Amino acid sequence: MTNIETAYETPFMTNIETAYETPFMTNIETAVETPFGTFSRTISETAIE
Repeated sequence: MTNIETAYETPFMTNIETAYETPFMTNIETAVETPFGTFSRTISETAIE
């Protein structure tokens, strides 16, 4: 997972972070509050750890 963390420093990942400001990404963040979104977030957090 270290490689994934390093990827956050690349321009590509910076663009993804910027995308969070768009309405589309706002909808994705809202989806995290749904059972499916919570499930996905849990898996992501587990993978990062």
